[in-house]
Amino acid sequence: AKHRSHALIYGGHDPGVCGWVHGGVNLWFLGYPDQAAEHVCRSVLLAEEIAHPPSLGHALHFGLLCHQLRGDEATVRAWGERLAALAAEHGLALYEATAIAAGGWVLANQGQAKSSLLELRQGLDSYTGLGFHEFEPYFQALLAKAHLDAGEAAIGLEVLEDAMRFAEESGVHFWSAELVRLKGELLAHLSPDGERREVEAFYREALTVAGRQQARSLELRAATSLARLWRDQGKRTEAHDLLAPIYGWFTEGVDTPDLQEARALLDTLS
Repeated sequence: AKHRSHALIYGGHDPGVCGWVHGGVNLWFLGYPDQAAEHVCRSVLLAEEIAHPPSLGHALHFGLLCHQLRGDEATVRAWGERLAALAAEHGLALYEATAIAAGGWVLANQGQAKSSLLELRQGLDSYTGLGFHEFEPYFQALLAKAHLDAGEAAIGLEVLEDAMRFAEESGVHFWSAELVRLKGELLAHLSPDGERREVEAFYREALTVAGRQQARSLELRAATSLARLWRDQGKRTEAHDLLAPIYGWFTEGVDTPDLQEARALLDTLS
């Protein structure tokens, strides 16, 4: 309440709304997916309370990112539709781009990879066309994964390498661990019977990057990929000993897809 006037001075949105939603995104990276959801919901509630459309757009924009990270398809769909309506009503082009990309994410999450490609590309092009690049590596990674799921791994690899070049040149590294892990996934798909040392090296690098950034959620994804590779190579004990302590660190979010996937893999290794 003390600093709400800053919405008209800095950034065009309420600082409380901004604090709650960015806190939520950061909590997901740090390994607290349930607290992350609580924070972004508080951001939206505050934006509704003060009845300031740009602040609500800001809350939904980053809230959508957080719920995508959590794998919450129902919330992404609902918030994406709400953001699209808000963007259309007030002419907020950035949030229109976010809503389009969110629709693509929902399609990809439902297994409709080919259908998702158009919306993901449109959202990315609209976002960067407005001069925004902060989340360009993230959007490109979504597009690369959709190409992989659509059976177009070679195209996905090209998109991903563009994302990695941009991250290196710009210094935008919040998604770097996932970019490296996904490169391993793409290479494994392109050469399923080939040499796996390069794939393993990318998974190990993803683990290192995530650990350096204290990004527990990305560390779990990297460990799951590496443990699955080792399992398929017959190194079941090594796979279990890698994944078990990382999974065991988490105290919440057991119903999120990342933790469910890790738990299921551990069950096959026990």
